[in-house]
Amino acid sequence: AFGQILAGVFRPPNPAPGEAKAAIRVAWEVGHRVLGVALLACGFWQMDRGIGLYATKYSVSESDESNLSIGYWIWIGVMSAVIIFGGLHFNYLVSSGKSPVQVAEEEDGDVTARESPLVDDSENSGKKDQDV
Repeated sequence: AFGQILAGVFRPPNPAPGEAKAAIRVAWEVGHRVLGVALLACGFWQMDRGIGLYATKYSVSESDESNLSIGYWIWIGVMSAVIIFGGLHFNYLVSSGKSPVQVAEEEDGDVTARESPLVDDSENSGKKDQDV
């Protein structure tokens, strides 16, 4: 925890908008990502080893342990794919200049403004019928 505080205190500052990042800032960002991925991988490995320890302590059969381990890695794979592809999709939307709401409206074929379902428009509903 102390290292985390020091990293926050001595982190290189972000450049102003339009300015290039300093080499130390780029190195810090790369190191930060590499450390994060390494710690995540250690956590995955530790969970897998924990499944083995659980099986040993509670006399779980080898086939059940194997099935649980396979299920765990499938779960990790699915969640990782959701995070990665969701992030790629979001980055695509940002780079195209569209918000997720605009994309959803275009997919529905309705690019007109929609009424919010959260707004109670019961008073105006009678006026709409009278105007017609």
